[in-house]
Amino acid sequence: FRPKRLCLQHWSPDFGASAELWGREVLPTASYSLHWHKGAIYSSDFFGGVFCWKPGDPATQVRQLLGEGARVSGINDLGRQFDISISPTGEIFAADYDNERLLSFYNGSGSLVLDELQDGDNMCCSPNGVLYVVIQGMRTVA
Repeated sequence: FRPKRLCLQHWSPDFGASAELWGREVLPTASYSLHWHKGAIYSSDFFGGVFCWKPGDPATQVRQLLGEGARVSGINDLGRQFDISISPTGEIFAADYDNERLLSFYNGSGSLVLDELQDGDNMCCSPNGVLYVVIQGMRTVA
């Protein structure tokens, strides 16, 4: 057994340890969240966009699902501050905190689920399709 600080090349008593950056870039835009659904990775960017790709695909195969330039009928204008969750059926729920609303996207169509959504923090969809949201006051609602 070797302690982590001896295994990793860059170690500092003040900052801890790190490893060399490795891998290849798979998405040509900056992301702040990643989600896994049925063998694909879903990424949220800082401009209201959601992208999808399968591991191993080149960056040219990334599909834009939501946001400016995506083929969506109905609502498709997410603010910069949003969170997504994906149901077992592939429906994407987006908590759009800038515009205070909860949206649903399914089969290329965006619709309003809840208006006047207060600031939240996280949300997730259960295996049976129930959406759970942590809202203001740290309460979890379904």
